[in-house]
Amino acid sequence: MTAIPPDNLPFLFAAFAVVWVVFFIYAGYMSWRRRSVQQELEELREPGTPANESTAGDGGEDAPA
Repeated sequence: MTAIPPDNLPFLFAAFAVVWVVFFIYAGYMSWRRRSVQQELEELREPGTPANESTAGDGGEDAPA
């Protein structure tokens, strides 16, 4: 097994740092996206929202005959 020359250590550190920065950006984005989707789901579950009101009179199964 060959040893890593000391001249390459700054490149190794830079690559390591870039990978961690990309990881944290991705983790932050996924956390933000999860909260956004969770908020959308809660809005759809709330009674009386515009999404639920617009489907109330469309002649669906629950509409009186």
